[in-house]
Amino acid sequence: MKIKFCKCNCGEQITNIKNTFIFGHQRRNKKLLKKTKEKIRQSQLGRVPWNKGLKLEGRPHTEETKQKISNTKKGKYAGKDSYWYGKKHTPEAIQKMSESQKGEKNPNYGKRGKKHKPESLQKMSKAQTIRFQNNPGTFTGKKHTPESKEKLRIANVGKRHSLKTKRKIGKAHKGKVMSIEARQKIGAAFKGEKHPNWLGGKSFEPYGVEFNRELKERVRKRDNYICQLCQIKENSERHSIHHIDYDKKNNDPRNLITLCRLCHIKTNINRRQWELTFKQLKQKAI
Repeated sequence: MKIKFCKCNCGEQITNIKNTFIFGHQRRNKKLLKKTKEKIRQSQLGRVPWNKGLKLEGRPHTEETKQKISNTKKGKYAGKDSYWYGKKHTPEAIQKMSESQKGEKNPNYGKRGKKHKPESLQKMSKAQTIRFQNNPGTFTGKKHTPESKEKLRIANVGKRHSLKTKRKIGKAHKGKVMSIEARQKIGAAFKGEKHPNWLGGKSFEPYGVEFNRELKERVRKRDNYICQLCQIKENSERHSIHHIDYDKKNNDPRNLITLCRLCHIKTNINRRQWELTFKQLKQKAI
C-alpha cells in the first residue's frame, strides 16, 4: 500500500489516498481576508450552538478516550506549530476579553476559598514538571539586561503589598525553614556593595569613646525604656540607641534616641526623612 503524507508539510500520514490534505490542514499558513472574516462573523451572529447547556453528566468520557484525546493534542500546538506563534492581541482585543470575564461573567466567580484536592495538586505538579522538561521556558538560561532591570525597578517603585496579601505570604511561609545553602546564597547576593542600602562602608566607621554602656543606659532611662516610634516597652531584649543625624561621633544626648530593634532597622532607609521625623519628635517633647 502506497504511503501518502499531508501536503501542508506537517509530516502526518493520510489514511485516505484520494485526499491530498488531512481535514482542516488545507487552510494552514493561509490568512483569511478581512471581508471573509467579517462574513463568517456575521453569519454566526444569533446562532445558538447545538451543544449549549448540555453536560457530560451521565455520559462522561472513558479513561481510554481521555488518554487518546490527550495523546492527539500533545505537542501539536506548542512553539512554532501554534497558530498564535509570534502574534499579539491588540489593546482593544485585550480590553474586550477583560470585560467579558469580569465579575459574574467569570467562570470562577464566587469560587474563592475552595481548595484543590491533594490528588489534583499532585497531578497538576506532575503535568507542569513534564511540560517544562520537554519545553523549557523562553527565559531559561537567560538574564535581564541592566536596562531591563532598571525598567522593572522603576515600574515597581512605590508599590506595596496590601495587608491581605502580606498575611497570605506569611501564612504560605509559616513553618518553612530555609536550608543553610539557601541562606548562604542570599547572604552572598546582598553582601557589601551588592546591597541596595550600601553607603560605602559607613556602618564600619568607629563610634566615639563617649558612646559607652553608661551613656546608653542614661538615654534609655530618659526615654522611660520605651521605643520612641512604636511605644513598645523594653523587655528581655534591650532597646537600641540611635544617632539622629547618623554621625557616630556626635554622642550628645540630644542627638540620641531610644528605638526597638525592628524600628532601628527601618531607619537604614530614607535617612533624611527619619532625621527630620526624630527632630520633630524631640521638639514636641520639649
